[in-house]
Amino acid sequence: MQWRSFEKCIVLNRPDLTMNAGLSFVHIGEDKEPGIDPLIFGLDEMEYCQKLTFDVGKRNYLLGRTAAKRAASTMMSRSDLTKITISRGVFGQPVLHTGSPEKLAVSISHCQCMGAAIVFPEGSPMGIDVEAINPSRNETMASQMTVAEMESGATVISSKAFLLTLLWSSKEALSKVLRTGLTIPFELLEIETIQAYDGFYVSTFTHFPQYSAKTYLTCGYVWSIVAPRKSEWHLDPLQMQNHFLAFDCGCRKRSAIIK
Repeated sequence: MQWRSFEKCIVLNRPDLTMNAGLSFVHIGEDKEPGIDPLIFGLDEMEYCQKLTFDVGKRNYLLGRTAAKRAASTMMSRSDLTKITISRGVFGQPVLHTGSPEKLAVSISHCQCMGAAIVFPEGSPMGIDVEAINPSRNETMASQMTVAEMESGATVISSKAFLLTLLWSSKEALSKVLRTGLTIPFELLEIETIQAYDGFYVSTFTHFPQYSAKTYLTCGYVWSIVAPRKSEWHLDPLQMQNHFLAFDCGCRKRSAIIK
Protein backbone atom coordinates (compact mmCIF):
# COMPACT_ATOMS: atom_id res chain seq x y z
CA MET A 1 0.00 0.00 0.00
CA GLN A 2 1.52 3.29 -1.10
CA TRP A 3 0.67 5.54 1.84
CA ARG A 4 2.48 8.74 2.63
CA SER A 5 2.11 9.99 6.16
CA PHE A 6 3.15 12.72 8.54
CA GLU A 7 2.95 12.50 12.33
CA LYS A 8 3.63 15.08 14.98
CA CYS A 9 3.37 15.27 18.76
CA ILE A 10 1.87 18.60 19.86
CA VAL A 11 2.53 20.11 23.27
CA LEU A 12 -0.51 21.84 24.79
CA ASN A 13 0.57 24.46 27.31
CA ARG A 14 -1.98 25.83 29.75
CA PRO A 15 -1.46 28.16 32.74
CA ASP A 16 -1.81 25.25 35.17
CA LEU A 17 -0.59 22.15 33.29
CA THR A 18 1.00 20.74 30.14
CA MET A 19 -0.55 18.00 27.98
CA ASN A 20 0.24 16.26 24.71
CA ALA A 21 -1.75 15.58 21.55
CA GLY A 22 -0.91 13.50 18.48
CA LEU A 23 -1.48 14.74 14.93
CA SER A 24 -1.38 12.67 11.74
CA PHE A 25 -2.02 13.21 8.05
CA VAL A 26 -2.08 10.30 5.63
CA HIS A 27 -2.42 10.33 1.87
CA ILE A 28 -2.74 7.95 -1.02
CA GLY A 29 -2.70 9.02 -4.67
CA GLU A 30 -6.13 9.34 -6.28
CA ASP A 31 -5.17 6.73 -8.88
CA LYS A 32 -4.19 4.21 -6.20
CA GLU A 33 -6.49 1.59 -4.74
CA PRO A 34 -5.99 1.61 -0.95
CA GLY A 35 -5.36 -1.87 0.39
CA ILE A 36 -6.16 -3.13 3.87
CA ASP A 37 -2.82 -3.36 5.63
CA PRO A 38 -2.75 -6.16 8.27
CA LEU A 39 -0.05 -4.23 10.11
CA ILE A 40 -2.58 -1.45 10.70
CA PHE A 41 -5.99 -3.12 10.83
CA GLY A 42 -7.21 -6.01 12.96
CA LEU A 43 -9.40 -8.85 11.70
CA ASP A 44 -12.69 -7.20 12.72
CA GLU A 45 -11.70 -3.97 11.00
CA MET A 46 -10.64 -5.77 7.83
CA GLU A 47 -13.91 -7.70 7.71
CA TYR A 48 -15.91 -4.48 8.19
CA CYS A 49 -13.97 -2.64 5.49
CA GLN A 50 -14.43 -5.49 3.01
CA LYS A 51 -18.19 -5.21 3.46
CA LEU A 52 -18.22 -1.57 2.37
CA THR A 53 -19.73 -1.47 -1.10
CA PHE A 54 -18.77 2.04 -2.21
CA ASP A 55 -15.17 2.81 -3.13
CA VAL A 56 -15.40 6.33 -1.68
CA GLY A 57 -16.67 4.99 1.64
CA LYS A 58 -13.90 2.42 1.80
CA ARG A 59 -11.24 5.01 0.95
CA ASN A 60 -12.57 7.42 3.59
CA TYR A 61 -12.68 4.66 6.19
CA LEU A 62 -9.09 3.63 5.50
CA LEU A 63 -7.79 7.21 5.36
CA GLY A 64 -9.52 8.29 8.56
CA ARG A 65 -8.76 5.19 10.59
CA THR A 66 -5.13 5.03 9.47
CA ALA A 67 -4.63 8.68 10.44
CA ALA A 68 -6.29 8.09 13.82
CA LYS A 69 -4.16 5.06 14.59
CA ARG A 70 -0.96 6.84 13.58
CA ALA A 71 -1.87 9.89 15.67
CA ALA A 72 -2.51 7.70 18.72
CA SER A 73 0.66 5.73 18.10
CA THR A 74 2.69 8.94 17.90
CA MET A 75 1.23 10.32 21.10
CA MET A 76 1.59 7.08 23.06
CA SER A 77 4.79 5.75 21.46
CA ARG A 78 2.96 2.56 20.52
CA SER A 79 4.11 0.51 17.53
CA ASP A 80 1.29 -2.08 17.19
CA LEU A 81 -1.45 -0.19 15.36
CA THR A 82 -3.76 -3.22 15.31
CA LYS A 83 -4.21 -2.82 19.07
CA ILE A 84 -5.57 0.69 18.55
CA THR A 85 -9.19 0.66 17.37
CA ILE A 86 -11.92 3.20 16.69
CA SER A 87 -15.63 2.56 17.14
CA ARG A 88 -18.65 4.82 16.64
CA GLY A 89 -20.42 6.60 19.49
CA VAL A 90 -24.17 7.17 19.76
CA PHE A 91 -23.85 10.44 17.86
CA GLY A 92 -21.65 8.91 15.18
CA GLN A 93 -18.48 10.37 16.69
CA PRO A 94 -15.28 8.29 16.63
CA VAL A 95 -14.45 6.60 19.93
CA LEU A 96 -10.81 5.66 20.51
CA HIS A 97 -9.79 2.39 22.18
CA THR A 98 -6.14 1.93 23.08
CA GLY A 99 -6.20 -0.52 26.00
CA SER A 100 -4.48 2.13 28.10
CA PRO A 101 -5.90 3.60 31.32
CA GLU A 102 -5.13 7.02 29.88
CA LYS A 103 -8.39 8.64 28.76
CA LEU A 104 -7.90 9.77 25.19
CA ALA A 105 -10.25 10.89 22.42
CA VAL A 106 -9.89 11.39 18.68
CA SER A 107 -11.20 13.67 15.95
CA ILE A 108 -11.04 12.50 12.33
CA SER A 109 -11.40 14.19 8.95
CA HIS A 110 -10.91 13.13 5.35
CA CYS A 111 -10.98 14.98 2.06
CA GLN A 112 -10.38 13.46 -1.38
CA CYS A 113 -7.02 11.68 -1.01
CA MET A 114 -6.20 13.01 2.46
CA GLY A 115 -7.02 11.73 5.93
CA ALA A 116 -6.31 13.64 9.13
CA ALA A 117 -6.72 12.94 12.82
CA ILE A 118 -5.81 14.44 16.16
CA VAL A 119 -5.70 12.43 19.40
CA PHE A 120 -6.00 14.38 22.65
CA PRO A 121 -6.77 13.99 26.37
CA GLU A 122 -10.51 13.75 27.02
CA GLY A 123 -10.17 16.65 29.42
CA SER A 124 -9.00 18.96 26.64
CA PRO A 125 -11.51 18.66 23.74
CA MET A 126 -10.17 19.24 20.22
CA GLY A 127 -11.45 18.90 16.68
CA ILE A 128 -9.88 18.77 13.23
CA ASP A 129 -11.20 19.34 9.72
CA VAL A 130 -9.47 19.39 6.34
CA GLU A 131 -11.00 20.80 3.15
CA ALA A 132 -9.76 21.23 -0.41
CA ILE A 133 -10.26 24.70 -1.84
CA ASN A 134 -12.91 24.39 -4.53
CA PRO A 135 -14.30 27.67 -5.93
CA SER A 136 -17.31 25.82 -7.34
CA ARG A 137 -18.53 25.46 -3.74
CA ASN A 138 -18.38 29.22 -3.06
CA GLU A 139 -22.10 29.82 -3.48
CA THR A 140 -23.10 26.88 -1.28
CA MET A 141 -20.68 27.83 1.50
CA ALA A 142 -21.56 31.54 1.31
CA SER A 143 -25.24 30.73 1.87
CA GLN A 144 -24.32 29.36 5.32
CA MET A 145 -22.24 32.33 6.49
CA THR A 146 -23.36 35.44 8.32
CA VAL A 147 -22.92 38.92 6.87
CA ALA A 148 -20.79 39.95 9.86
CA GLU A 149 -18.23 37.17 9.52
CA MET A 150 -17.94 37.63 5.76
CA GLU A 151 -17.38 41.36 6.12
CA SER A 152 -14.85 41.06 8.94
CA GLY A 153 -13.09 38.13 7.28
CA ALA A 154 -12.71 40.04 4.01
CA THR A 155 -10.54 42.62 5.79
CA VAL A 156 -8.01 39.87 6.55
CA ILE A 157 -8.33 37.46 3.58
CA SER A 158 -8.80 38.77 0.05
CA SER A 159 -9.51 35.43 -1.64
CA LYS A 160 -13.20 34.61 -1.36
CA ALA A 161 -12.65 30.89 -1.93
CA PHE A 162 -9.99 30.74 0.78
CA LEU A 163 -12.06 32.79 3.24
CA LEU A 164 -15.14 30.63 2.75
CA THR A 165 -13.13 27.42 3.11
CA LEU A 166 -11.45 28.74 6.26
CA LEU A 167 -14.82 29.62 7.78
CA TRP A 168 -16.30 26.25 6.84
CA SER A 169 -13.30 24.26 8.10
CA SER A 170 -13.17 26.10 11.42
CA LYS A 171 -16.89 25.64 11.99
CA GLU A 172 -16.81 21.95 11.14
CA ALA A 173 -13.88 21.41 13.51
CA LEU A 174 -15.83 23.18 16.27
CA SER A 175 -18.92 21.08 15.55
CA LYS A 176 -16.81 17.97 16.16
CA VAL A 177 -15.73 19.34 19.55
CA LEU A 178 -19.41 19.94 20.38
CA ARG A 179 -20.30 16.47 19.00
CA THR A 180 -23.17 17.91 16.99
CA GLY A 181 -21.64 17.77 13.54
CA LEU A 182 -23.14 20.21 11.06
CA THR A 183 -26.66 19.47 12.30
CA ILE A 184 -27.10 22.72 14.21
CA PRO A 185 -27.79 26.15 12.67
CA PHE A 186 -24.57 27.50 11.17
CA GLU A 187 -25.10 30.88 12.79
CA LEU A 188 -24.49 29.25 16.18
CA LEU A 189 -20.97 28.45 14.94
CA GLU A 190 -20.37 32.03 13.81
CA ILE A 191 -16.76 33.20 13.76
CA GLU A 192 -16.24 36.50 15.52
CA THR A 193 -12.64 37.39 14.65
CA ILE A 194 -9.87 36.21 12.31
CA GLN A 195 -6.26 37.21 12.84
CA ALA A 196 -3.42 36.51 10.43
CA TYR A 197 -0.07 35.30 11.71
CA ASP A 198 3.07 34.06 9.98
CA GLY A 199 1.76 31.04 8.07
CA PHE A 200 -1.54 30.49 9.88
CA TYR A 201 -4.76 32.16 11.06
CA VAL A 202 -6.46 32.22 14.45
CA SER A 203 -10.25 32.49 14.69
CA THR A 204 -12.54 32.98 17.67
CA PHE A 205 -16.23 32.10 17.93
CA THR A 206 -19.09 34.42 18.83
CA HIS A 207 -21.08 31.92 20.87
CA PHE A 208 -18.26 29.65 22.05
CA PRO A 209 -15.57 32.03 23.34
CA GLN A 210 -13.86 29.23 25.28
CA TYR A 211 -12.52 27.80 21.98
CA SER A 212 -10.36 29.09 19.16
CA ALA A 213 -9.27 27.67 15.80
CA LYS A 214 -5.90 27.63 14.08
CA THR A 215 -6.13 27.32 10.31
CA TYR A 216 -3.41 26.58 7.77
CA LEU A 217 -3.39 26.84 3.97
CA THR A 218 -1.16 24.09 2.61
CA CYS A 219 -0.92 23.15 -1.08
CA GLY A 220 -4.57 23.82 -1.86
CA TYR A 221 -5.83 22.25 1.38
CA VAL A 222 -7.28 24.29 4.23
CA TRP A 223 -7.22 22.58 7.59
CA SER A 224 -8.26 23.74 11.04
CA ILE A 225 -7.72 22.54 14.58
CA VAL A 226 -10.05 23.80 17.30
CA ALA A 227 -8.82 23.66 20.89
CA PRO A 228 -9.54 25.37 24.22
CA ARG A 229 -8.70 29.01 23.79
CA LYS A 230 -6.28 29.18 26.71
CA SER A 231 -4.22 26.25 25.44
CA GLU A 232 -1.10 27.37 23.62
CA TRP A 233 0.42 25.10 20.97
CA HIS A 234 2.57 25.46 17.87
CA LEU A 235 3.11 23.83 14.49
CA ASP A 236 5.76 24.95 12.02
CA PRO A 237 3.88 26.10 8.87
CA LEU A 238 6.97 25.61 6.67
CA GLN A 239 7.45 22.06 7.93
CA MET A 240 3.80 21.32 7.21
CA GLN A 241 4.09 22.85 3.74
CA ASN A 242 7.08 20.65 2.91
CA HIS A 243 5.25 17.51 4.01
CA PHE A 244 2.15 18.41 2.03
CA LEU A 245 4.30 19.00 -1.05
CA ALA A 246 5.30 15.35 -0.78
CA PHE A 247 1.59 14.43 -0.99
CA ASP A 248 1.72 14.99 -4.75
CA CYS A 249 -1.42 13.98 -6.62
CA GLY A 250 -3.96 15.23 -9.13
CA CYS A 251 -6.53 16.29 -6.55
CA ARG A 252 -4.06 18.62 -4.88
CA LYS A 253 -3.12 20.24 -8.17
CA ARG A 254 -6.78 20.82 -9.05
CA SER A 255 -7.44 22.25 -5.61
CA ALA A 256 -4.52 24.66 -5.63
CA ILE A 257 -6.31 27.33 -7.66
CA ILE A 258 -7.60 30.09 -5.42
CA LYS A 259 -10.02 32.59 -6.90
